Amino acid sequence: FEAMSHMNISACTAGEYGGGMSAYDDVTFGAMSDMNISACTAADGGGLYAYDDVTFEAMSHMNISACTAGEYGGGMSAYDDVTFGAMSHMNITACTAGEYGGGMGASAGVTFEAMS
Repeated sequence: FEAMSHMNISACTAGEYGGGMSAYDDVTFGAMSDMNISACTAADGGGLYAYDDVTFEAMSHMNISACTAGEYGGGMSAYDDVTFGAMSHMNITACTAGEYGGGMGASAGVTFEAMS
């Protein structure tokens, strides 16, 4: 994906991964801006789920709110070789998880290169 902007994803549900958005197995997002993910639900990664070789080259003006995960990462979950190249103006609010990371759950192999 070269660029994604002015997207609204709301009130979505997934039985397992990424209620709002899920990406796995060699996916690259060129730039993401003015994205809103709200009131989404999944077992893992209520708002956003990224797993196994996923790259976000740039993320700005991202809002994830009121998302819920039954287990990990109410707002966002990231696992195994996920890279966030640059993040700015990120807000994760009022998200909950049943186990870990109400706002964000991240594990081995996740890299945050720059946050502002």
